[in-house]
Amino acid sequence: MKKIRPMYYDRKGKPFKGTPKDPHGTLEWAKKFEDFGYRRVGETKLFRGWVQISTVWLGLDHSYSETSLPIIFESMVFIRNPFTGDWPVSLESQRYTSEERAALGHAEFVLIYSDGWYTFKQAIKAIWDDTYWRWKIWKWQPKDKKWQELKQRTLNLLKRKSTSNGS
Repeated sequence: MKKIRPMYYDRKGKPFKGTPKDPHGTLEWAKKFEDFGYRRVGETKLFRGWVQISTVWLGLDHSYSETSLPIIFESMVFIRNPFTGDWPVSLESQRYTSEERAALGHAEFVLIYSDGWYTFKQAIKAIWDDTYWRWKIWKWQPKDKKWQELKQRTLNLLKRKSTSNGS
């Protein structure tokens, strides 16, 4: 019988040990994942908080190969959209196999995004894309009959779910 690769790993890259009731170690992973201090590898805010770089332990293997190391950390760079006020618009992300590499990747993002001109160019592109697609979806498509039907069915489904949950 083929051995199944573990899905859940601790911060050291060791798979969680399963139990007869929880063979994959899902509950052990979930307990660690609930602890925000355990998850956080690094967080840096730049330009008065408008840009945020966050690096976290995911614990769930995101690799696509059974032979590669488990990818269990992720860094993301976010910016607040000044037009909508929404948070966040993702500028860039990278995943890692070890905590050491994740910490180095975080520092690399901080170094890159500390350059105001580079950050400005990336932010303008990301904010434009985010705002454009919101405008396109909510302003153009509702005129289309099929889109209106889909939107109405979705709203009806959400109404049914909220009334069945007692909300």
